[in-house]
Amino acid sequence: MPTPASTKGRFQVDWMISNLRWLLLVSVALVSLTDAIVVHGGALYPLDLLPQIILLVIAALYNLGVMLLLSYGTLRRAVPVMTLVIDTTLTIGFVLTSGGLTSPLLFFALFPILTAALRFRWIVSLVVTAIIIASCGLAGYAIAPPGPPWSELLSFAASSLILVLAATISGYAGDRVKQTIARTHRLEEEAELRKLRAAQEHSRVIFELASTLSATLNYGKVLEAVLEVGEAGMRELGQPNLAHASLVLLFGQEDLHIVASRHLPHRDRNATFEGRRGVLAQALATAEPVITCDPGADPELSQLVVMHSCREAIVVPLRAGFENFGAVVFASTQPNVYTKDQQELLVAICNQAIVA
Repeated sequence: MPTPASTKGRFQVDWMISNLRWLLLVSVALVSLTDAIVVHGGALYPLDLLPQIILLVIAALYNLGVMLLLSYGTLRRAVPVMTLVIDTTLTIGFVLTSGGLTSPLLFFALFPILTAALRFRWIVSLVVTAIIIASCGLAGYAIAPPGPPWSELLSFAASSLILVLAATISGYAGDRVKQTIARTHRLEEEAELRKLRAAQEHSRVIFELASTLSATLNYGKVLEAVLEVGEAGMRELGQPNLAHASLVLLFGQEDLHIVASRHLPHRDRNATFEGRRGVLAQALATAEPVITCDPGADPELSQLVVMHSCREAIVVPLRAGFENFGAVVFASTQPNVYTKDQQELLVAICNQAIVA
């Protein structure tokens, strides 16, 4: 099923090809005019150019029609196939009306070949190349004077070889470009889906916490619920083993005391903190969550034995208005685990606990 991003990308490609078609038609007109003047030694005979003029008018009207279809969004799915068939037919027509085997307009064949490589698989551009070479070669040989010189045949063969090489290279490059674009779109869609899931998970976790808080007036159970719901939220966001240790710190008379914890060794539970150094001081001063990549080296958190086995920790302040009540610490044995979504979730949980 095409996504809005991929549909928009194809629409932009169709517009780009239509604009390039105008440039190519102008080039065909200039080359045809120059070739006619050179062939006749500086004289110009409009009747000799009549077939090409008719084809140019048809091509201009056709390209105008394509742009109108794109503007109104009509037959958008059919445009790539339709334009490829018409461009291939016009190419054969331009070559046959401008000299056949010796046509200076054989370069026009690069247009349908390149657009086929850009829109379809590489095999399609090779098929288009084969059709153009076979049609122009057979028809050109048929309309040429009896016994065309070998130089003309060799020239056409060389041009045909160049077209085949162009089709092969452009087909390969086109496939790589399309794969890159598809991968980029897929990553963008996955990122958007993760954001939606994170938002849903935030709402669910906060609702669960609010339900838990409304069911009890015991602040000890409230703080235990904060840690439990925080870890559950981390697991739902794709981090099943994120929290190695977590604790709630509240201010006593002077220092911060551990009033609730999970996965904390018994010997660490009686530790106290001044809250004047390291990430604790920074979080309390800024009222923003602070992350440390080496909690075992933090001036205050390092007194907890469990922190020496952790690779990352986040401190979320518990603050209402201008008053600090304490902080919540989550620590993990894995580095780079506290993403922006997870930080926002932990902040929301702590804010909900403060309200309670």
